[in-house]
Amino acid sequence: MYSLTIAIIGLNLLAAVNPPAEKIEFKYVHPLGKTIHYRTTINTDQLRKMGDLQEQKFSSIGIFDLVYKCVKVNPDGTGFYEVSMPLWEEKGSMDNQTVIIRFEAGKPRIDQKPKLPNHDEINEMNKLVDENKQAGVDARFAMIVGSDGTPRKVQGYAESIKKSLKDLKPASKMAQNQLKKLIAGSTDESMLKRMQSERRFFPSRKILHVGETWKDDVEQETYGKKHKIKREWKLVGVETVKGRRCAKIEIEVLPYVFEVSTDRLKHQETRDKTVQIAYLDYQNGLLVQSETRYKVSTRQIVNRPKSQDIFETQDTIAGVNRTELISP
Repeated sequence: MYSLTIAIIGLNLLAAVNPPAEKIEFKYVHPLGKTIHYRTTINTDQLRKMGDLQEQKFSSIGIFDLVYKCVKVNPDGTGFYEVSMPLWEEKGSMDNQTVIIRFEAGKPRIDQKPKLPNHDEINEMNKLVDENKQAGVDARFAMIVGSDGTPRKVQGYAESIKKSLKDLKPASKMAQNQLKKLIAGSTDESMLKRMQSERRFFPSRKILHVGETWKDDVEQETYGKKHKIKREWKLVGVETVKGRRCAKIEIEVLPYVFEVSTDRLKHQETRDKTVQIAYLDYQNGLLVQSETRYKVSTRQIVNRPKSQDIFETQDTIAGVNRTELISP
């Protein structure tokens, strides 16, 4: 009896010193009637070496907004959302030149980007890219979201982009082909994949304990070729961010090398370890804040049949992406 009492006391003391890890249950609640506003800031520094030319250094800051509103919750648990991306801003510097361009829905475009002399085709191509970004900012589309918060379907995005771009009449053949590619690539399916990527910080399991770790593989596509990347997850703890109780999750994308080759192009991409930290309101499924740090090196070798030479480009990019919940 005495030994049993001592054992029970010992177990109680051990539990006091090492209490059970806090259990977190992740839920998703459609924010019916609420407008959710996110802002993402992308900071990048890039070093480029093209053939025998001198190295070039670039730095840029990109800002874009994502706004959506749940207007209806269906009997099957899915939600009907109205979505827009009303702001896209870029600030950059290269060779002591500053570039500022801002697209904002309902406001005049700000464009302080120098044109290249004697390069009409390139200038026309750049203009098409800008028109495509403006079309994206002006677009309004619908999205069906599952009861778990995963986007299921996008409707109206492709139609909106096509309507904005269909009256453009580029002069050069190169720009005409580019316009066709921009319209063809702006599909509801491509936007659905983008919206689904916004859920990349959410664990697939609904119940986890603080300190728990796990691994998974994610499929992605580069230059039309699919490949898998490996991720390691950890539920670090629970913190209050912007007045919300949030699960702090750390995700590491393990280093990898990816290669793809065609008759004219050899592309090699080497990515260092990417570290992502996200704060999730586990009571309603909202991402409150996230940060991603990465470094990637690419090497491209292009065979040019007409000149019978080989042109090589090497890029090293280091970036930090931050997303903040602006409202509510």
